Amino acid sequence: MARVKTCDVQEAQVKKELNQTLQAADPVRADSLLRLQRVRTVRTKNQEREKLRLSEKLGGEHPRVMALQAKIDTNYQVARTLNLESVRARTEVPRVESDDWLVHGRVMSEQGQPVTGMRAALYDSSGCPIETCGSEITDKTGYFNLTIKNVGKNTRTPAEIKKKTADEAREANANANDNADDCEDKASANRNREAFVYVLDRHDVILQRDKRPLTIAPGQAQYLEIVMDDADLDRPTQPRTRYLGNSSTRELHDLNNQKPGCQIDEIRVDHRINFKTQKEALALKYDFCAYCFGKEESKR
Repeated sequence: MARVKTCDVQEAQVKKELNQTLQAADPVRADSLLRLQRVRTVRTKNQEREKLRLSEKLGGEHPRVMALQAKIDTNYQVARTLNLESVRARTEVPRVESDDWLVHGRVMSEQGQPVTGMRAALYDSSGCPIETCGSEITDKTGYFNLTIKNVGKNTRTPAEIKKKTADEAREANANANDNADDCEDKASANRNREAFVYVLDRHDVILQRDKRPLTIAPGQAQYLEIVMDDADLDRPTQPRTRYLGNSSTRELHDLNNQKPGCQIDEIRVDHRINFKTQKEALALKYDFCAYCFGKEESKR
């Protein structure tokens, strides 16, 4: 009876070979998708010429013309999808250290086009920025990469840092005034390290808050695609100032003392009015927000 030769294969070696194979396959897949996308684009242009010819002959409302328009719309959608899949296939998975966590992805329009020049940043569940990971401007492909180093050590929000400083001050001086904001009360709830990606414009105005929670865990990388509303992209925005008014509610907020209850990110972009001073807002009959100015200042 013939003996079957066996050999021990290390699991790490198998994983390495598999990863190398998959990484080599992605560029090939991306090229194939791009070629398909070009074929669809050429086909659509030919159909548009045929539609123009038929429209002149039969009229724009003729069933043949309308059926051809439906095919053109479908081809445009397929071409956009193929282009997006090609971009995804070319996206390399960043290397993440065992103690770090990162989220990377793209910001796109509703048509699947990359949105460049936007600032992607991480916020916690209380609406406070996680400043230790910073932010990143989207590149020409709409790509961003946000990394938190040493997960579990550096994911404190500004309120948590402020709380620690206040605690130290109280130990040194019993009369120290603790001025930590409302985010401090939720510091313990943030131990699960849930985060959200916000998209801001060049004036630091929040345009979109992605509602999908991300769980921060060491050694993991997550990919996220954010689709921006065309209405938000088309609206002009103003440079950030200390005081922000909501033209719908006639409420004035102090961004230097922002609280979760202010719900700043819920204010529509076209309702945001920036003021340099409180006097400017009061002259227009704005009232103080009870959260960031205090109930004693607000008439609400």
